[in-house]
Amino acid sequence: MVSRLRITAPIRSDQTLASFAGQLASMNHQPSTEDFCKDMGTTLRKVALGEDDAIARMAEISGNDPDTVALSAFRYASDGSLSFRGQRLTQQSRSARSVRFCARCLCEDIAAAVTAGARHPEHHVYGRPHWLCSQIRTCVRHGVALSAVDARRGDHQYDFAGALRPFLGNLGELDAAAAPARANGLELYLSERFYSQGSAYLDGLGYSVAARFCEVIGSVAKFGPRPLLKGIGEDRWHLGGGEGYAIASRGPDGILPFLSTLKDKDSRDPRDGPHIDWGILHDWLEETRDPELSPLLELARDFIASNYAIAKGRKILGRPAAERKMHSVTSAAIEHGVHAKVLRNQLVQAGVIEDRPEVPENLMLFPAAPNEDLLRRLGRGITAQEARERIDCDRSIFFPFVEAGILAPVVDVDTGYPLYDVEDLERFLDCLVEKAVVYDAVPEGMTGVVEARRRLSCTHAEVANLILDRRLSRVGVLAGRRGYPALLVDPDEIGPMIRKTFEGVVPNDIIEDFGIAHAALSELLDTRLPTTLEMHPSKKRPQRVVERGVYDAFKSRYVSLRDLARIDGVTSKSKLASLRRRGIGHDPTFPAGAYVYQRDRLD
Repeated sequence: MVSRLRITAPIRSDQTLASFAGQLASMNHQPSTEDFCKDMGTTLRKVALGEDDAIARMAEISGNDPDTVALSAFRYASDGSLSFRGQRLTQQSRSARSVRFCARCLCEDIAAAVTAGARHPEHHVYGRPHWLCSQIRTCVRHGVALSAVDARRGDHQYDFAGALRPFLGNLGELDAAAAPARANGLELYLSERFYSQGSAYLDGLGYSVAARFCEVIGSVAKFGPRPLLKGIGEDRWHLGGGEGYAIASRGPDGILPFLSTLKDKDSRDPRDGPHIDWGILHDWLEETRDPELSPLLELARDFIASNYAIAKGRKILGRPAAERKMHSVTSAAIEHGVHAKVLRNQLVQAGVIEDRPEVPENLMLFPAAPNEDLLRRLGRGITAQEARERIDCDRSIFFPFVEAGILAPVVDVDTGYPLYDVEDLERFLDCLVEKAVVYDAVPEGMTGVVEARRRLSCTHAEVANLILDRRLSRVGVLAGRRGYPALLVDPDEIGPMIRKTFEGVVPNDIIEDFGIAHAALSELLDTRLPTTLEMHPSKKRPQRVVERGVYDAFKSRYVSLRDLARIDGVTSKSKLASLRRRGIGHDPTFPAGAYVYQRDRLD
């Protein structure tokens, strides 16, 4: 067996090992690369698939460094992929049915061989590794579309030299016929990635995953979620690849905003879900079985869970969701048993979602976890009428409880009807009867809360608060009865607790205390005696009063004829005559008939 060929050549840094085997075969006048490899003690398949013994043999017969030869080898994996310098090409990203090449690059190979004095310069054309990537359709160096010839079947598909041999004589014509084409960003990136790293994010993905992802996401961006795949063609895939690279090369900062535009599309389509919005992108992510797809899947799953109403346990791109992150109004309505229209109104007025009537309920989303308690309460919610029936009271009792804050709706709504949490109502009833004694009949000294309120002219809220605050020593409930009206209380115990006095002085008290006629006092109010409004402690209506400090100051300055007469123990008529004899008259600024004197003029 030959240990080293007489005619050989150095292997180039951008040459595939299978192409190098073909070059050696041609230089040594062997027309069949397969036969040549067999003569050298190996096979073309072993060389093309990068088996160690084949690499060692090619290094031995060519006189090249084994490590350098190994760098040019594609390595075969059990899943059918080929790796070149760590860059893995799956079957989706490998042009196995055709041999692709740039005629101008091959013409330059021949020209360089001529310059170097080669006797057969056509033997020095060679295949580049990036020509095997199906997402590269353009020669990035010359700006022309790659040419292609059909690959033969079996191991002959790896024979670059054999496939090109019939066309070497008319490479000039093929070069002239090649269509001008500008390489897009994806092609430039993929061509360089065999030799150096580029985009930080895409470099973290497998070679084929990055290539196909850019192509698919770009096609969705260019032609919509569901383009007719048979009608896309190579030109459109080329456009999609360039568009996709512009999006994906920025990593999550480019991908996530694009996915958001798909989610927020202006569509009245009642259907929703990433399979609708993303189209072929979702299909590709879901159907592709490649471990190098994991970073993209995690990014996509997290986006879907955070932007779609996905229930816990529902599969997201093949994996069950660990938790629900988002609810739609529809999903929340179904899960908690509330009508979607009612729930939407409640959530709008609770500030959870915006009021956007044009958006259907299934597309109105909101975070699930922070609103779970609210949703549970709304799910237990009943109308005011149902709530009144539950605690056995009419409107005159129930709504004062609401106004006093003893009972509250789940959401304080301005439009629509409020809902009351059943658990709140039950808790209210439990607190009322917690310390109550059960009686078969009304005991002496006690009466029902409704009758007690009537006697005391107070509100039901006042009575209920006394019971809830545990301020009453006697509270009962009739056996077999339930609800607020079944409670028994002692009115004599409640009376002192709810009877309050005014902070100010009422007009009737001023008339009696100061000794002035009602008509005269009416003219003084809000002039010399400013008034305010206070709630009457028993009648529960606004009452006009004079602040006590204001009234005391008024009395320290003025005194009535009645009080002066009482001090001297005489009648008002006699006191009036005495004052006139002394030349002291009443204050003329007071209304007619009001005999009021300034104290400092009496001395």
